[in-house]
Amino acid sequence: MKIKYKYIFFKLYGESITGKTVIYQCKTLNSRETIGEVKWFGQWFQYCFFPEPGTLFNSGCLKDIQDFLNNLNKIHKQGQKTKKIKLVGDEKGSLIDEKV
Repeated sequence: MKIKYKYIFFKLYGESITGKTVIYQCKTLNSRETIGEVKWFGQWFQYCFFPEPGTLFNSGCLKDIQDFLNNLNKIHKQGQKTKKIKLVGDEKGSLIDEKV
C-alpha cells in the first residue's frame, strides 16, 4: 500500500501502553508541525484521529485523514498485527507499508 497526500503525512510515533496497537503522528508537509495523532480508541474498536487543540482542517485534509484511518482499520480487521506493519509517511507524503 502506498498513498500520497498533498499536505500531510503520518509518522510512526510508538506503541500503545499495552503494546497491542500503534500510534501515528499526523504532520504537515510544509512545517512538519504535529496536527494530531492516530491511535486506537477502544470504545469504538477502531483507530481514530485525535486533533491537537486549536487546529482546523479543510475537507481535503479531512478526506486524507479518513483515507489513512480506513486503511489502518482495514489492516487491523484483517487480523494483521499493526505493530508488525510499519506505515511510514515520508516528507513527500507517501505512506509505505513495510513488514518489520
